[in-house]
Amino acid sequence: MAFRWWSPSSTDDGNRRRTGDVERDMKKTLISMIAFGLFVTACGAGEVGSPTTNAGTPATTAGPLEPPVTAYPLLTIAYEGGFVPVEWALRQMPHFVLMSDGTVYSQGAIPAIFPGPALIPIFAGQIDPDDFARIQELIDEAGLLEVVDELNDKAMLTVADAPNTVFTFVDESGDTHRFSVYALGMDGVSYDDPRVDVLEELDRYANQSATEIDDQKPYTAAAVDVFVADRELSVDPEFVNTADWPLDVTFEEMSEGAAGFRCVNLEGSEAASFLAVYAEANDATTFVTPDGTEYTLVTRPILPGQTSTC
Repeated sequence: MAFRWWSPSSTDDGNRRRTGDVERDMKKTLISMIAFGLFVTACGAGEVGSPTTNAGTPATTAGPLEPPVTAYPLLTIAYEGGFVPVEWALRQMPHFVLMSDGTVYSQGAIPAIFPGPALIPIFAGQIDPDDFARIQELIDEAGLLEVVDELNDKAMLTVADAPNTVFTFVDESGDTHRFSVYALGMDGVSYDDPRVDVLEELDRYANQSATEIDDQKPYTAAAVDVFVADRELSVDPEFVNTADWPLDVTFEEMSEGAAGFRCVNLEGSEAASFLAVYAEANDATTFVTPDGTEYTLVTRPILPGQTSTC
């Protein structure tokens, strides 16, 4: 089953063009748009066209053959699970998010040093139209449109403690299709599913296309989850550094989270103020409350299409 795609244009004004046979529907589309415009004028455009989304579902006011009014996460690729430290697991977010308007959010490189930066860098930029088209082809070849929620864990027979690579695709109707593969890309593993080979190529191609975006800019998330726990492990004196408590809530006021951590979700100005402080921290930073209690903080920026886990 083929998917009707929209593709980002290479023109400077940022307009979008639809791939496929446009002429066939042009007259009907124009009439529909005029009728819809009259309806919005009569009823009030504020309510009809408000770009509200729910868990990554696109909010569009036009039919499925129209470009989205609000860009939504078309393809998200993330790692989940695996035998990793709890701090690493808590701060993990998708390593690739492709929006329906061609915007890509991806993780920047993290220096292989200790202590590394506490905050994972995120970059945003516009994907090349040819790369966007190739990713569309691979999504179709992998049959993601036919999947609801599927897991291929055949590699568990030969590989231990590996993560799942999770592909989440949102179609033009707002339906979510999720395909997870355990230990994707491991040598000598048989997955008994030709779709997995396509997904491996999709993961590789998506990551490569993100690195080749010419005009990437640092991205600051509008919302973050902050996980907090007592500082139980000592820090090598060579790397000891402290910072003042950066939150307006106490540890006791936070929601209970995983592995003894507590959690708070910050949005808007609260998130911006917190990130301005936290961006200066590293993996060894201890945050000290006014009464002298020491905590470790782990932060997960929330990318488009993701929701708080607090």
